[in-house]
Amino acid sequence: MDNDKKHRASVVKEYIKKKAIDVPEDWPSYSPDVNPIENLWGLIARGLQKLYPRSLADLRRYLRALWKKFATKETCERLALSMPDRIEELLIRKGDKIDY
Repeated sequence: MDNDKKHRASVVKEYIKKKAIDVPEDWPSYSPDVNPIENLWGLIARGLQKLYPRSLADLRRYLRALWKKFATKETCERLALSMPDRIEELLIRKGDKIDY
């Protein structure tokens, strides 16, 4: 449950109730927007979309190259330092996804 609109939809609430799934009212939301590793994977995924791997070997090679390119100390520090702004934006959007 990440507080996304699709998870708050009535059909989801009905399913949870029908299946008797116990989700505490004070269950903290999970947001990939404030998880630096998810943001790093987002950078890698966007880089991979531009490369069009044609085989599993291509995919492995591209992923290794993109990891080496993006999983740097500088990128990780930048992502960590961006967290206060991301949290503020999430509060403004009441938990909805933010665009970065």
